[in-house]
Amino acid sequence: MPLVRPVVTTETSQNPGTLPLVVTADGKRAGAAEQLAAFTRLLGITLIVANLPYVPTGELAALPPDVRTEPALALDGGADGLDLVRRLIADAPALLAPGGVLALEIGAGQAEATRALLVAAGFTDVQTRKDLGGIERVVSGVRP
Repeated sequence: MPLVRPVVTTETSQNPGTLPLVVTADGKRAGAAEQLAAFTRLLGITLIVANLPYVPTGELAALPPDVRTEPALALDGGADGLDLVRRLIADAPALLAPGGVLALEIGAGQAEATRALLVAAGFTDVQTRKDLGGIERVVSGVRP
């Protein structure tokens, strides 16, 4: 990603409710991802809560009919259901302010692997919460 820096433009100055434009080091307007990353660094996100697709690909066909009406993209979490969880855990430290929390909804049987991923990524105070059915459903960790 090119170096980005926030720049207040005339357009922003006339509209105080808008965020400043972010440009790359060579003066070009940054893309949406670069702008989000720049403002994240400036503002510091303190909480990310995600309900990512976590159903293992091999289990999609066995889902109840009403769930299978959802787009596969909203359900399919890859071979073990943790593909997007891994990506977010890897990216979250760059997005979260120190002390910020990442909380992830996960599927049955995925808590241990998710805890291990958070610990390996340097998160502390890793905790698991059960749903009303007693299934470990949310795993969270704190960015040091």
